[in-house]
Amino acid sequence: MKKILGILLLITLLFGLTACDPSDNGSGDEGGGQGGGESNPDNGSGDEGTQDGEPLSYLDDMSKYVTVPREDYSDIRLTSAVRKPTDKDVDNEIIKLLYSNKAKEGTEYTDVSKIPAVSAGDNVSIYYRGYYIEDGARVYFDGGCNLPSSAGTLGIGSGQFISGFELGLVGKKPSEFVSIEVLSEGSVLDGDIVIISYEYMPYGGTATTKSSVVVDLSEDVDALFGDGFRELIVGAELGVTGTGSILVDNNGKSDVITSVRVGRIFRATRTGEGGEELPVLTVPAYFPADYGKAELNGREAFFDVYVMSATVYDTPDFDDAFVTETLKMTADDLEGYAGESLADKYRNVIFETLTDDYNAELKSELMNSVVEYIFDKSSTVSLPEEVLLYQYNYIYDQMAQMYEQYSYYYPTIDSFAIAYFGLEDGADWQATIRVLAEDAVLRQAAFYYVGQVEGFIPKEEELDLAATELYNTELDAFLEYYGVVKDKFDTESEYNAAVLEYAGYFSEYYNLDYFREAVVVESIFDGILENFVTLE
Repeated sequence: MKKILGILLLITLLFGLTACDPSDNGSGDEGGGQGGGESNPDNGSGDEGTQDGEPLSYLDDMSKYVTVPREDYSDIRLTSAVRKPTDKDVDNEIIKLLYSNKAKEGTEYTDVSKIPAVSAGDNVSIYYRGYYIEDGARVYFDGGCNLPSSAGTLGIGSGQFISGFELGLVGKKPSEFVSIEVLSEGSVLDGDIVIISYEYMPYGGTATTKSSVVVDLSEDVDALFGDGFRELIVGAELGVTGTGSILVDNNGKSDVITSVRVGRIFRATRTGEGGEELPVLTVPAYFPADYGKAELNGREAFFDVYVMSATVYDTPDFDDAFVTETLKMTADDLEGYAGESLADKYRNVIFETLTDDYNAELKSELMNSVVEYIFDKSSTVSLPEEVLLYQYNYIYDQMAQMYEQYSYYYPTIDSFAIAYFGLEDGADWQATIRVLAEDAVLRQAAFYYVGQVEGFIPKEEELDLAATELYNTELDAFLEYYGVVKDKFDTESEYNAAVLEYAGYFSEYYNLDYFREAVVVESIFDGILENFVTLE
């Protein structure tokens, strides 16, 4: 059901289009009751919520509702954090396959100097510290370091970490890089990595405590913290709060660092057996475009990694035998793919899948950006109350369904709604739903307005044909997803009966009108993208 989970889900999120019949509010009542067994509160329309309203349709004349000047959307310039797949991404998928087919038993290594080169399937115990580069300098980000806590165990190929991290460890021999040991007692030496807390008193201000601060004494810490900081740290006893202090120049004013306490000491081994200087094991990685933090979305990052121990497992080679015996792929299955060997051909299968995922993710991001862009440029003429009511009920239903899951923690739907919408106690959450409904309707109306003005909406015959094709495609995927496949049935009549039954289930949620609306949305988006959008 790839399309339903892709473009159709995005349409639902952007515009609140529901797959089920609009007359069914999902409450199980016949009179417009909303989830949670309560009737819909006053929605701001003057009614008591006993009506369902009507959804906005591409057949409506959008010029009655909004207007968007053509010059405001004729040159839309967008950027994207979504990355095109590369050979390394294919390698990353391959180590996942190898990890899932590793031997059940492994060999443990606690002596770093004895650990062989890391390979797919291994479990490694590591400390790490992540950063990205901005203006030529390292920027350490929150959540990217486990030095203040404890070493984490990572399966190489498990997919636990962001893309590239695990692959970046493959082939690396820990003894060839800087290693660390955690001290339980002692004092700080130059070159150690320490976790400290201290009091920071700005000039003329109030002291604040800085906790879990990582200090790598192989760096120029005086430049980072202030002249004399290294001298303040080196020699400090583990667990003891020092009495010394330094003055930090802050634009000509003297701030003070004092009461430094060393909470952890990592003793680093920075030279090899032959006296050679060892590099820090650093691996590149990529945050996904939708990671959830604006400063990290789609960004390349780097992680300094220190391997503490490992459990090494035997894993198969990624070769023709693995493709045929483990993946159960034949030469006929891979006939349409380039490559001299079956393994090469399967790499191209993976690359094609990753490319499809990339295109879907890019389209999702661009559609969201286009809708928001046009919405920002729109002006309201008049919003139809019945459409606002429909959208209000849709948002309310989503909230009420969530309330059913959390009613144990929230005694009333009012208390849950306040938390759900992130409001202050006593706030009018129904008014918040009203505002959200207005915004959703305006987004859809503005988007459809451009489609109508520019002629991007397919003609009736073309639209019906495309909607029917999409309906059949999604129905086939639905049947396959639920195991309604011909070779699983003893007789053709049993298969046909199952198809009829599950097609009935499908049509209860996805009727042809829904797919018409979906085709319209995608057609408008494609028209805007082709004619007015520049991806920079």
